[in-house]
Amino acid sequence: MDDIDTSPTESVGRNLPEGDRRDRPPWLPLLVVLALVVTVGLVVWFSGVFQNDPEVEVPEVVGLDQRAARQRLRDVGLRIERIEEASSVRVSAGIVTAQTPSAGSLVPRGTELMLVVARGIEEGKVPDVQHLDVEEAIQAIEAAGFEVVIKEQPVEDGKEGSVLSQSPAEGEAAPGGEVTITVAVGLTPDIRTPAVVGTLQPAAVSILHDAGLAARSYWVRGSTSREIVHQYPPAGMLVAPGTVVELQVSLGADSPNLPTGGIGP
Repeated sequence: MDDIDTSPTESVGRNLPEGDRRDRPPWLPLLVVLALVVTVGLVVWFSGVFQNDPEVEVPEVVGLDQRAARQRLRDVGLRIERIEEASSVRVSAGIVTAQTPSAGSLVPRGTELMLVVARGIEEGKVPDVQHLDVEEAIQAIEAAGFEVVIKEQPVEDGKEGSVLSQSPAEGEAAPGGEVTITVAVGLTPDIRTPAVVGTLQPAAVSILHDAGLAARSYWVRGSTSREIVHQYPPAGMLVAPGTVVELQVSLGADSPNLPTGGIGP
């Protein structure tokens, strides 16, 4: 029986002919590494593209009407959860006045926003005029169909000319069709504005000058020529000497065209 050779054998690699080892290209390991890098990059890219909720930046929709705001949010993958209304005398009805989350926030795609939309001035309903300038408050109250009663309260904190309070409050009934507003005035006002509505423009200017005030007149449409139909500051308000009183002067029924610019004193 032949003897079996039990001596350790050399590895297959070391048994390869020397020429076969030299035939492997030297760039093959580099190619393998490059393929791995590309594969990892593709995995990362696809995971970013196909993730369910990528973050988007919330656009600014304050100042837009409801329809435009909805479309702008839809364009970036966002929706409106609810819309609340708030009275506003400075913004037209239907315009967005506030949004949550705010513009610039990063949120997941599909997030729902809450919008506040201006309700505008409704005739027959008392508007909220607190903290407005007195002229804005007067315009809002008159636009709602009410008359304005002005009371004054001296203040020290620089809120002169702003509305401190009102009665009745927003939405409440207004007995007699009047809304009373309390307006902040300085602690030491010098002159109480005289009443010139109903007088003719030359006489009104003279009255104001005699009281230590100035006048600026503007034409408006009206029936009686040169009659004062509106003044600001209103009659009875305490003002500083030299304050300019704005006068709206009726052009008269026989004047078809409304001139531009002011009227000389």
